[in-house]
Amino acid sequence: PPEEAAKIVAMSRGAAAAAGGFGVEISRELLRGLTALTVVSDRGLRRPNNEDSGFAASLRVSLKGSTRVFRIIGVADGAGGHEYGELASSEGVLELLGVLLPGLAEGEEVSGLIREAFEAANKRVLSLIEERGAPMASTLSLAVAEEDVVHVGHVGDSRIYMIGRRLTRLTTDHKPASGPRNVITNALGLPSMWVELRAGGSAVRVEPGAMLLAATDGLTEMVSEGEVLTIALRYSKAPLRLCSELIELAKKRGGYDNVTVSVMVPLRDL
Repeated sequence: PPEEAAKIVAMSRGAAAAAGGFGVEISRELLRGLTALTVVSDRGLRRPNNEDSGFAASLRVSLKGSTRVFRIIGVADGAGGHEYGELASSEGVLELLGVLLPGLAEGEEVSGLIREAFEAANKRVLSLIEERGAPMASTLSLAVAEEDVVHVGHVGDSRIYMIGRRLTRLTTDHKPASGPRNVITNALGLPSMWVELRAGGSAVRVEPGAMLLAATDGLTEMVSEGEVLTIALRYSKAPLRLCSELIELAKKRGGYDNVTVSVMVPLRDL
């Protein structure tokens, strides 16, 4: 849509405050080669509040005469009831980004930095449990893309996908081998939390033109990976529509949980 295209162009030129305020046609030439970052979150049809958090950021770092560009997407799915799940996911994300973004800007090594950011997020949720005297937890899945590689950090059962000609899952679900689907074995808020890392030397090479997609289980429990691939390819040039279509499909199937989708989409062949 024109307003979405205008927002991409405005933000690419530093005019974030004016983004979305245009009702004009944008030349495809201006969009080609840019990368769109989009996050959509929905309460769903059954939950009284939204305990999910989603995020996306782009960071350009100039150090010692070289420039690096990082694009970051992720999701978190809180648990705890009332406001506690929402608090766990939002505070966990804020703590993670508060460590990650300055560290990237200062040129810190990515793998160790992601681990440090997850540990800080976990400490924050543990401190909230102590302060509030209430149980709470959150999944957290993060992708940091730089040029042709993506670094992944993950706890819980939210997911990161790479989508090109096919769909590749970059995370594993931290769940018991059998038992109820809503049980997870690893999350922010557990003293035993550990970080699944595919970063640094084990980072994933991104195929040219591939998109990255992060989603909470409100999507992945209701929509198959084949359907995610089909919808992602259908709306590969309209990232907001892509997220919205996935969420609407999850809601049509019952919308039992909150649903959050965050995407990074290269705009190459417009």
